[in-house]
Amino acid sequence: MRRYGSTSDGLTVPGQNAGLKLTLQPAPPEPAPACAPAPTGLYWFSDSTGDFTEPTEAAYLSSAEAAGPVLAVARVIGETCGDVVWAHDWTPDAGTGGAPGVIGNGADCLVYPVLGGGPGQLSVSAECAGQSLGPILLTLLPAPGGGADCCPAPVAGAGQMVWSPGRLVYVFPIVGSHLNAETESGGIETVWSVDYVGDDPGGLALVGSVLAGTLALGDIDDGAHQTAITVTAALAWTCRDGPHDAALTWTLEFSYH
Repeated sequence: MRRYGSTSDGLTVPGQNAGLKLTLQPAPPEPAPACAPAPTGLYWFSDSTGDFTEPTEAAYLSSAEAAGPVLAVARVIGETCGDVVWAHDWTPDAGTGGAPGVIGNGADCLVYPVLGGGPGQLSVSAECAGQSLGPILLTLLPAPGGGADCCPAPVAGAGQMVWSPGRLVYVFPIVGSHLNAETESGGIETVWSVDYVGDDPGGLALVGSVLAGTLALGDIDDGAHQTAITVTAALAWTCRDGPHDAALTWTLEFSYH
């Protein structure tokens, strides 16, 4: 009897296994988008706020000869993409005293004491992706003396103009002896104000801390304005012998001869 086996559709091709192997690789990652700098400001770190919030700050030099810890830290706020160029300018008190050390580290700028450094004013500015930031002011004060008889004696320091494209920026430091707020004389409270006589100079942006003020205004130094601008710092403090106060003023005159 003839036997019939089962059949199935399909085609079988005899031959050897070609040994073909397919290895699946993950798709290459998408390239990271280019970093876009977007700085929003330049500020000093403040112990009182615990953040980078101050355009003006003060620090006290140590009486020790060896260099101590960092005096102050400034930071460019916002995205910088590492593209920050730092610049600074030093004005010593009474023409004496060396500048502190200044080093830029990315978006941060550290100010530290050095041997032979003295009191004065340090202005710091930064440029990020073509945008100018600052200047901001750091006032370095002599090492304070202790004791109840160290009553502050503030005086108006020499005002100075710091170059900035398209505007005028002036800094007004408060100097003098025994200005350390940690002495037994007590802390100083300072209220800043600005006024003018003559032609309207436009917007006057005044910011201040205990021992320094910064005024920014449009570039009116073109001979078209007859204006006298007065900046005032009203100070109040208390010593063992009672309350004290002082009013310090600086005047800027334009086109007056």
